Amino acid sequence: MPKINDVLQDFPEEERLDFFKFANALGCFSTEKVLDKNGKETEVILAQKASSLLAQLVKTDDMKLR
Repeated sequence: MPKINDVLQDFPEEERLDFFKFANALGCFSTEKVLDKNGKETEVILAQKASSLLAQLVKTDDMKLR
């Protein structure tokens, strides 16, 4: 999410912290690799999948950043 810090500057510090806590809970900062359906490690990092999900959530009307 390019320039997320710029977008979050308009929010109170507590809300910015909550956003990053949520991102962390989703795995956006994880270095673990994703497992495939057979339990084998892939080359995809969990943070890639989690960050993509977070970007989609932020774009929905219910989760949109105000």
